[in-house]
Amino acid sequence: MKKFKTLLLTSLTAILLCFCFLFAGCGKVAGTYEFDKMEVEMLGETYTYEIGDEFMGQVIEADDYEPITFNDDGTIEDMEGATWEEEDGKVVIKMGDMVMQTLTKKGSKLIVEETMGGMKMTIIYKK
Repeated sequence: MKKFKTLLLTSLTAILLCFCFLFAGCGKVAGTYEFDKMEVEMLGETYTYEIGDEFMGQVIEADDYEPITFNDDGTIEDMEGATWEEEDGKVVIKMGDMVMQTLTKKGSKLIVEETMGGMKMTIIYKK
């Protein structure tokens, strides 16, 4: 009976460790994010735009939204002096002590929200 308990405990521990290793990187911010889509909410309606769609007379092209790379060391590629940190499900981008942008993290996506007048624009980047 003692051997069975030891074997059971060892097996459960091994399974738990496998899950820990499997999900360890799921919430990690570091990596490259590319434009996924843009959602515009205006007058109670929500419109979704992707690459190739037309928005305000302009075709949305992949070049319009450059990929963003968050490095493991807290820097951002191609943004001299910019740093990032994760706080309460948000990614805060700073230049020195000044907060430049706050993005919401949902799974493997980063979301930028801006409100201008009566229009809310949401840009979604995916990893």
